Amino acid sequence: MPDKTILNKSTSTTGRTSTVEKFTVPKELHSGFSLADIIVEPDLGLIIRNSQPYHLAPKAMEILLFLAASNCEIVSREQILAFGWGDESASKTNITHIISEIRHALDDHKECPRFIQTIPRKGYRMMLPTLAKPSSGLFNFSDNNKSQSLKNTRWRLFNNANNNKFFGQQFLIYLIFAVIALVVVYYLSNHLTTYMEVETEQHKNSENTPQNQVVIDNAVAVLSFTAQNSTLSEHKLPVYAVSGLQEELINYLAQKSSFKVTSMRATNDLSKDASIDEIQARLGVRYILEGKARQEQSIIIVNTSLIDSVTGFQVWGVETSAQLTQVLSLYAELSRKVANALHLLIPGVDESYSNNQSSMPTNNFEAYDAYLQGKNEYRKTKSINSLITAENLFNMALKLDPEFINALAALCFTYLELYQLGKDPAHYIKGVEVCDLTASYQSQSVESYLSLGKLSMIRGKQQEAIKYLEQALVIDNQATVVITTLAEVYFDLEDNNKAEELYTQAIELEPTYWRNYYQFGVFLYYIGQYERAILQFNKVNSLNNNVANSYNALGGAYYLLMDWENASIAWSKALAIEPTALTYSNLATSLFFLKQFDNAAEIYLQGTKLTPNDNTIWANLGDSYKYSTIQNEHAPAAYNKALQLALKKELINPNDETNQSQIARYYSELKQCSVADSYVQTVLKKSPADPYIFYSLALVFLNCKRILEAENMIENAITLGYPKELLLVDPQFLVYKEQLSKLFNN
Repeated sequence: MPDKTILNKSTSTTGRTSTVEKFTVPKELHSGFSLADIIVEPDLGLIIRNSQPYHLAPKAMEILLFLAASNCEIVSREQILAFGWGDESASKTNITHIISEIRHALDDHKECPRFIQTIPRKGYRMMLPTLAKPSSGLFNFSDNNKSQSLKNTRWRLFNNANNNKFFGQQFLIYLIFAVIALVVVYYLSNHLTTYMEVETEQHKNSENTPQNQVVIDNAVAVLSFTAQNSTLSEHKLPVYAVSGLQEELINYLAQKSSFKVTSMRATNDLSKDASIDEIQARLGVRYILEGKARQEQSIIIVNTSLIDSVTGFQVWGVETSAQLTQVLSLYAELSRKVANALHLLIPGVDESYSNNQSSMPTNNFEAYDAYLQGKNEYRKTKSINSLITAENLFNMALKLDPEFINALAALCFTYLELYQLGKDPAHYIKGVEVCDLTASYQSQSVESYLSLGKLSMIRGKQQEAIKYLEQALVIDNQATVVITTLAEVYFDLEDNNKAEELYTQAIELEPTYWRNYYQFGVFLYYIGQYERAILQFNKVNSLNNNVANSYNALGGAYYLLMDWENASIAWSKALAIEPTALTYSNLATSLFFLKQFDNAAEIYLQGTKLTPNDNTIWANLGDSYKYSTIQNEHAPAAYNKALQLALKKELINPNDETNQSQIARYYSELKQCSVADSYVQTVLKKSPADPYIFYSLALVFLNCKRILEAENMIENAITLGYPKELLLVDPQFLVYKEQLSKLFNN
């Protein structure tokens, strides 16, 4: 292999500076070197380990040389790309594949490396220095001992003529002894050979009958994947593409606390023709994962199967395929499917259904895989897009297994979440249909009780919701999504102390789940504790920086504290992640407070296009039109649209005080004060503790020219936490600014 040199001066291209120093692999390394007990022969393309040669592809050998020549210093991925491919902007996937191939040849392990250490976000480092290989290669035979022996045992057979007689006598004696020795050696050799053959056979039999290990039900062994030679040799599938499968699967499953995975070293110590019984006895595993790979044109196809070592039956199998350039995505997809299959097979590890159930939630692996993907999508972000993706996955699971109650309950919950975010009654109707079907099943799970509790809460049947959610907690008292939903119910019942206690409990149980902090932050926002809410939203963003609604709520909290700059920053981040109606509404509100009514109306209008069933945004649009000098004639139509949407919500939950206060306000904007007043009286009889309800009622009384009652509502709103400074700059109260100032001064 010729020397390889990279020379790249400091250059600046499109503002980016790249510096790679001149580097040359020393010539002596090409002649071979040692890494601990391993010999590397670059020119032969071989690695000699445990006296066995292993072939290493030329590109992989180049990179190994480069690492070996780095004197145990960290080498960046860009340096490796520049050295190996001549382009530091080449795909970093190349490096991952090559390093995996080198590790396989060295019998090195990513999780516990001897040779190559991965330095996160920096690169790689050779952990051992290079040594000169043994001078005589693999077998160290020397002529020195031989020559020394000849020198020391040289006989002087002829000293002089007088010694001839003595020599004859001595020779006869030596001959007799030699004959006796030969007879003894012959007898002993025959006897010992027979004995050794018997001992060897006994030892071999004892080796082939391993000590039985206790079988662990959640233990799995991942065998080395094999290549199907019929087409692989023709298409020259890279070795790493097959060998990397075993390592990636072991690493992935080892991160799951539900499983116990035998190490690659222990698994690969098995003989290649080991039987299922031998694997079980040797490793104590219940499940054995094996697979084969083949290539068809540019596609790699992997067939994987799981075997139950107790019964000997294959209990699961899947075919996974991908383009050769997408090998990493294939690894990820296969790892997920294997983990999901094991979750379904191993009793007690599926947290999504009752631990009192002895049967699996479904016998269809594809349905279960789609269900878990849906749950993962639901947990990603709190957005309409992620919920729609989850909805599609749950429907896919139910299409594969219509009796899969967990998928049914998850679909019900998803529809209700969609309704709460988008205010679309169609989602609510679908949710009711699916939830009713869920309730018809005799056997219920955590997910079933959760979805039924959510439906009761939305309907305003809070005590019924508590009953369902507490039944879910009897099954699993650590289900945080149940606990936070129960906290929402207590918030609706205005038991804020109980609600906060439950939110805190959920965070303590699952401190790394962003949604717990988000729900708690929303609760604090609505009770007027904006500083505490900001702390929770910042925790959300540190755990998951891709939740648009969290940044939106953060901006809202800053805005209510009149911190305009941080509010704008937060809303800009929310829009960069995902444009939502809520963010558009908040940005428009900031313009509304700046008296830029026409600009505000334009942005509110964009919000109505994203969520056309949200009455609040339509009402805000009406406010902008109302105060605009050129568009005020559009205000009644916007208020009427808001009213019709709010009346539809009332059919779903006739006990929603917030919605009733908004209906009163819309009627007052349409000059129907008598109808508005009937709603006001209904709300006041319930003694609400929400400052936003009193804000809406204050606007009702102002619109109907009942100033004293409006002042009373404003006092209640401020007492419950609404910022009085914000009221003083609110365009809807500017006409009464003087009265408000007097009120606040008193």
